[in-house]
Amino acid sequence: MRSLPNIHEPLPDGRTNPSIEAGWLYIVVGIEGKSYRVVDSDGEPILIPIFLFEVIDDWVPDDWVQKVWLADDWTSFGAPELMVRRFFEDWHDGDVHVRRVFARVYERLWNHYAEMLVGQPYVLKDGT
Repeated sequence: MRSLPNIHEPLPDGRTNPSIEAGWLYIVVGIEGKSYRVVDSDGEPILIPIFLFEVIDDWVPDDWVQKVWLADDWTSFGAPELMVRRFFEDWHDGDVHVRRVFARVYERLWNHYAEMLVGQPYVLKDGT
């Protein structure tokens, strides 16, 4: 996905997405509700509203799955390794195992898009 020029305009909740670069390509590591999960310029997997991106390539890995969280009325779509309750909360809490799992998934996706991403830095917060 390519972030749109208006990526920094304030959203209704006040966020301005300062860690997303306008016009850069981002690898979608998952879709949650009406947001893409992408790795920002700080190396963090964050949620950004879908309407702030344009589709450059619509490839989806064959192994991605959909998970419906009935208790939360929430739908997620992504690599099965990431479709675990509290996965990203644990990532942000610095869980070493979770960060290693995420790094493997992200590296696979990055390698698929490597030719398109030439010139952009590979940024992923380590934490391991």
